[in-house]
Parts: sequence; C-alpha cells; structure tokens
Amino acid sequence: MPSIFEHEAWGRKRWERMRKRARHKEVSFTILWDDIVHMRLSTPDCLCCGRTLDYGPDDTDARAELDEHTPGLGYVQGNTGFLCKHCNSRKGASPLAEYQKTLYLNGAQSTSVLPKE
Repeated sequence: MPSIFEHEAWGRKRWERMRKRARHKEVSFTILWDDIVHMRLSTPDCLCCGRTLDYGPDDTDARAELDEHTPGLGYVQGNTGFLCKHCNSRKGASPLAEYQKTLYLNGAQSTSVLPKE
C-alpha cells in the first residue's frame, strides 16, 4: 500500500527533527507518527492562508511545516497542525489565533479557520 506521503522517509526525518527541537526548547512532544498521518489527511491546506500544502521535500513557500499553535504549550494534541512555510515563518512566535486575526484584518483569502469567539 503506498504511503500517503509521497516521500514518507523524508516526512519521518522531519518528524524526528521536530522531536529533537522540542527537547531543545524544553517543551512537550507527544505527537506520534500516526497523529502526523491523521493531520496530513485532514489538512490539505494551510490553516492560515488556505494554500494547498506541499508535503514533499522541496523547499517552497507551500511546504508543510508542523506548527506549535501556542508557543510554549508544546507539540501536543490540539496545539499542533500544519501551516505552509510562508505563514509559519511570518507567524513566528505569535499564537496561531493572533496571526489568523492579523491575516483576516489584512484581507487574507482564507478566513474559514478563524477561531470562534
């Protein structure tokens, strides 16, 4: 059965790097590979801008990157998801909801992911 990742070995290496990064940042990392697969299936588009995510090894603005939505809470269920490289780098250390509101206020294309207040 083919992998849902075109480049599964590459995806697993990135997942392992994120685990090491979390250890270095001293935050929790409880996301399993199966969680990554589930998020991949349920997140074809960036949670911020709506662009179709690229789950391959190419270094493009659309490359999928695992995001810690609220910095400091760790890579745990409910605080982790995929953003495109462009949005993840612009979001920086801001909470996801704050960055999404900024996009919305600046007229971003995708507003379907704004948190309900």
